[in-house]
Amino acid sequence: MTTESTEAKHSGVVHWRWQRLSGVLLLPVALLLVFELAGILGADYSTASAWAGKPLSKLLLVAGFPLLYLHGALGVQVVIEDYVGEPASTRLIKGARVLAATAAIVSVLAVFFAGG
Repeated sequence: MTTESTEAKHSGVVHWRWQRLSGVLLLPVALLLVFELAGILGADYSTASAWAGKPLSKLLLVAGFPLLYLHGALGVQVVIEDYVGEPASTRLIKGARVLAATAAIVSVLAVFFAGG
């Protein structure tokens, strides 16, 4: 077995583990967030801002956004690797990672600076 195939196999296992770990961590955060958001469904802006200012809400949002974007970026990477040709796939994967990281950072910053 060559080093390249061993590295490729290791990379796949690591990717698989990160995908599962992010999914497991995201599940309780997402469920709590859904229950919290259901409580303010149809609320006006000031009520939603007050909700976003609560410590539990901030924790859920700050933990949820990066996990969501990590999990999504890993899933998009699998789809790109499986269905897009090699030269374009590397660029698309890098672009998806940059987009996901940027969205996660902006989302977390918005929690702290835009409301509550």
